[in-house]
Order: sequence, then C-alpha cells, then structure tokens
Amino acid sequence: MIESWLEAGKTAHQSGDLEAARAAYDRVLAAAPQNLEALYLIGALAYQLKDFDRAIPYLQDCVRLDPRHVPALDALSAALIAAHRPQDASVVAGKLVALQPNDSRFWHELAVAYRLAGDFADAAYAFRQALALDPTRSNSSAGLAQSLFAMRQLPEAAIAYDQAIALAPSSIGLR
Repeated sequence: MIESWLEAGKTAHQSGDLEAARAAYDRVLAAAPQNLEALYLIGALAYQLKDFDRAIPYLQDCVRLDPRHVPALDALSAALIAAHRPQDASVVAGKLVALQPNDSRFWHELAVAYRLAGDFADAAYAFRQALALDPTRSNSSAGLAQSLFAMRQLPEAAIAYDQAIALAPSSIGLR
C-alpha cells in the first residue's frame, strides 16, 4: 500500500498536481513516518512551493535518517538559504562539499551561504573552489566579486566582476 501511495504521489508530482502529490506523501508518512523517500519528496515539494518553513523539518528528518542523502542535503541547504538562515545553510552545504568535493554546485552553494552570513573570506574561498571546478560559472564569478568588494579588495573584485560579465554578457544582474 505504501509503495502505491508513493508512486501515486510521484506521478501526481511529475504531472503538476501538487496537491494530490502532497496528499499521497502525507498518507505514506502517516503510515510510515520514517519513509526516507516520502520525507525527501514532501520536503522537495514544499520547497518547490516556496513553503520553506514546512520543507526544512521534512528535509532535516530525511538527513537525520540518511546523513549522506545528497539530494536532501542539497534541498535543505537551498531551503535554509531561502529562509534567511545562512549559518545553518553553511553547515549543510559544508556536508555536501565533504561528500562531493568535485561538484562546483555545492561549493557555490556553500559560498552563497557564507556570503549571506557576512563571512566574506570563506565565501571568496568557496567561490574560488567552485570556479576552479567550473570556470564557466558566471554566478560564482559575480559572487566572488561581491565578496571581494565587501572585503575592500577592489582590484581583485574588478577582475572577478569582469570575468562574470565575460561569461554572461547579457546578464542584467551583472551590470
């Protein structure tokens, strides 16, 4: 029964019937409160709906059950950033980086959390790591420029800003 509810939730989720998906995931969790997949999916659904206060506890429960669940860690870090909890997000993003140190996305996410927390030196380091792994990340170049500017390292900030513009010349946010 649980598997059929879970499949019904995934089908509804994929087809855009988010209310039906939520109801199916709720049914699964009522019957099996520690169902890892349902915890992740309902947390991801709440994040998709920008209901971060609802997403965070589900994703935290998922990560408590499986501390190496990369999709849940990723969604949790993003939800914490969106909920204006950058210190908490930096802890979670740090776990992502430890699990997958060669993924530029996770270095970027860690850098964003640091920058939002006002830790510009660590943000600059993490943005540089993201760029070392993927030099085409204009958002990492822009974040590096912002972090360097905040630390009053103006010549380096200008170089990073120019790199961001070169990577994404039509990006209005960089002008």
